[in-house]
Amino acid sequence: MNFGTYTGLLLSPIASDDKAESFLQVTQDQLDHEFVGNLAMVLIEDGQVSAEFYHSIDDPVDRHTIFQMASISKWITSWGIFTLVQDGKIDLDVPIDTYLTRWHLPDSKYGNSKVTVRNLHCHTAGLVDGLGHARFTSIDSVQTLEQSLTRASDGFWSKG
Repeated sequence: MNFGTYTGLLLSPIASDDKAESFLQVTQDQLDHEFVGNLAMVLIEDGQVSAEFYHSIDDPVDRHTIFQMASISKWITSWGIFTLVQDGKIDLDVPIDTYLTRWHLPDSKYGNSKVTVRNLHCHTAGLVDGLGHARFTSIDSVQTLEQSLTRASDGFWSKG
């Protein structure tokens, strides 16, 4: 079964069958009529990459092009969170700092010691989204996860 996402929401299949070729054809048809940006897409079947697809309106896009992950990370993170909850490894209502080891929420007026997994997942933790993540110009400029969470070098706060 093939699925897609849009603004973090899981969508119904767009092709009439489960064949990668059908999905790629429908994708190409929609790009020809509706899409106005660049796209890199990888199809995974049985845990293996079965096809790669690239579309560009200006500079060429290929498997080495660096893109922001943006909202796609939301549903992947949700899947991971709820797998951990189901396995009894985390509790949605326990402060997140109980689980964090490499990094901790930056100090704020909201009392971060009370921020739970549920708060973060539901966007009710009082955190601001001023990190930006506009674009990295090369693989060498990509920060560590901890650096990016604290202050992304490509965010508008860093532009001075």
